[in-house]
Amino acid sequence: MELGKALYQDLPDVGTVVDDPAIAAQAFHEIAWVSVEKLAVLALDVKHRVLSMRVISSGTATETCGHPRDIFRWLIQVGGTRCIVAHNHPSGSLEPSGEDLHLTRQLLKAGKVLGIPVLDHLIVSGGEYSSIRQSTCLWTDSD
Repeated sequence: MELGKALYQDLPDVGTVVDDPAIAAQAFHEIAWVSVEKLAVLALDVKHRVLSMRVISSGTATETCGHPRDIFRWLIQVGGTRCIVAHNHPSGSLEPSGEDLHLTRQLLKAGKVLGIPVLDHLIVSGGEYSSIRQSTCLWTDSD
């Protein structure tokens, strides 16, 4: 039933304003259902409108390796001035791991240096998502 709903879910178009994690989660629909971990990034303009989405890395059933330089290199190439990062958990768990939190900290620091804010880091699985921004204090700690 969930898979059927997912196939007909409206995905945000280029130009859609992303002002809620639920809207961002829709953009990462393609990685939410796969059996290996994937890391993806949503490039946004200064008004939080979708420019593009790209899968940065694919891994195994339990991990993927993504580096901030790969994310920000692509963001700069497409003219992104804001971003939202997401990865899937094939296990179905929406809890961030220690590695997820470590990557988020790295991205927040790199984004600050480059002037490309990371607005959120989502974990997606099936039809569900979790916002690391909403569930931790990493964004307030990095100020």
